[in-house]
Amino acid sequence: YLGSFTDLTKIRANETHIQRLSHFDPLTGLPNYALTRDRTAHAISMVQRNKESLCMMLVSIDHFKNINDTLGHHVGDALLVETGKRLSASVRDQDTVARQSGKEFLLVLPGTPPEGAAHLATELLWALAQPMHIGEHALDVTASIGLASFPDNGGDFGTLYKSVEIALHRAQSSGRDNYKFYSDSMYQEVVERDSMTKALRVAAERGELQVLYQPLGDLQTGKISGMEALLRWHHPERGTISPAVFIPMAEECGLIRSIGAWVLGQVCKDIRRWQDMGIAPPHVAVNVSPLQLRDKDFVPTVESLLAT
Repeated sequence: YLGSFTDLTKIRANETHIQRLSHFDPLTGLPNYALTRDRTAHAISMVQRNKESLCMMLVSIDHFKNINDTLGHHVGDALLVETGKRLSASVRDQDTVARQSGKEFLLVLPGTPPEGAAHLATELLWALAQPMHIGEHALDVTASIGLASFPDNGGDFGTLYKSVEIALHRAQSSGRDNYKFYSDSMYQEVVERDSMTKALRVAAERGELQVLYQPLGDLQTGKISGMEALLRWHHPERGTISPAVFIPMAEECGLIRSIGAWVLGQVCKDIRRWQDMGIAPPHVAVNVSPLQLRDKDFVPTVESLLAT
């Protein structure tokens, strides 16, 4: 008789570990995106059969980057673990609490109507606002929450997830530490904002941006003592768009540096043209975004524009 034996313990353990990593977040131990998507599809089929509702909730920790930058990533990781525990302790066994990525957690709540989800969101905001003691630090944390419901706001995981992302963005832009439900008007605002952002990216090369100059008068001499350069955007279809609308948009989408450089360049060209005409212009003030001042290339850009 010949016999051959192989110990499969380590192989099975490694397979189990790999399987777990493919479905669970290694930091918090919560389900990851892939597993949550599968669970949501199953939950939707169940609530459809029972003619029930389902709510999805996206929870984002406010100003999480500041905690990482000031206290270190080890404190940020511990905060994420504690947040996952508090969220899990606040829901039912049939609910799913998952970590999506970074500072965001996704909750899938089968059989929960919108009013029940709103009540839970209020409880979660209170639970997360309680001080979190991590090492020697006592952290006061707030969160923003976006909510969407099945079937009103989406019939599958992808549509519902897009809806809660839009609702979360509205909660964050409304001051944070609150929750917002998805609505069709929010979606239209997102579409409109996306369209304007795309138009703003090409506004300069299409000649839609213009610099106007507001003079400053000396009341004693009656002469112009200075000017302020003002940026204006004349859209071919929407007309003149207020700087109060497109400047924050440019800062948020990362266009403010290129637009700011265009304004500085245009002002320099205008001053040179006036000088060539024999006109001695007064000092011209140009508004600069704080984001431009943080850019390491800001000073070299200004020096280059002044030299041309």
